[in-house]
Amino acid sequence: MLRPTLLGVRLASPQLICRSKRRHAISLMLRYCSVVYNNPMQLNVRFFALYRERAGRSTDTVQLPEEATVADLVREVRRRFPRLAPPGVNIVVAVNTEYASSDKKLRPGDEICLIPPVSGG
Repeated sequence: MLRPTLLGVRLASPQLICRSKRRHAISLMLRYCSVVYNNPMQLNVRFFALYRERAGRSTDTVQLPEEATVADLVREVRRRFPRLAPPGVNIVVAVNTEYASSDKKLRPGDEICLIPPVSGG
């Protein structure tokens, strides 16, 4: 039988856990979730050109947990606006007027711009 772990606590199957251990496991899960999800930061995202047309707006506010990265932001924007860009297209992100890599950590108040691919001659 598989025994999942939660924050280093080994759990038996739900049928075998006594009430006190079950309550303890649930309190650990709730504490973990409150740390991760109850401290969101709000980020204002600006869409340019084609992304503005596909999103139907020029700006949007996205809530992410603290310590989120550019990759987390792109994942959330793609979830909220599935028509924004096909999955194979790399969305270019600028944070505070500089191009940002996917592992850059975001901070509250960062100015974020999504820039679509540009073609021309």
